[in-house]
Amino acid sequence: MSDSYESLLRKNRWLQEKLEEAEKKLEKWVRGVNQFVPLSPCSPSPEMERGKGESLSRNLARKRELENSTPEFLEEKARGES
Repeated sequence: MSDSYESLLRKNRWLQEKLEEAEKKLEKWVRGVNQFVPLSPCSPSPEMERGKGESLSRNLARKRELENSTPEFLEEKARGES
């Protein structure tokens, strides 16, 4: 055996450090990718969810406006009856 036990331990520690660095880089990369890619084929990406929320709030505001405004034919009918 040409390598001493100590040199094998040093090499092992060095390899473990490199592995930890690579795992951290991979985790960071995966977090970045997950911002734009759905977690499952059926679920939308966070970007799509954000757009969906904005359009939903716009639609709700529009619905409230429509509910608060009385249709013209009802106003005319009310005027005609009085």
